[in-house]
Amino acid sequence: MSGNEHIIKLYERNIKDLQEQVNNAHKRIKVLSDENYILRRNSRIESDFGYDLTASDGWAEEPVENPDAPHIKRR
Repeated sequence: MSGNEHIIKLYERNIKDLQEQVNNAHKRIKVLSDENYILRRNSRIESDFGYDLTASDGWAEEPVENPDAPHIKRR
């Protein structure tokens, strides 16, 4: 086996390992997302975005940064 063939085989093995790791990570993310959904539902917790944003929330100064945004409650 020449040097180039050895490098190609090494790359192929690395790519296969990385693809397997990504696949396993996606499966784990799905499991954790499902568990999170169930726990939040059972605890009656709203989604992270289930509230109106106002300037008094601490992240924006008066006046509201984007008054045309429909999701921002005006005072």
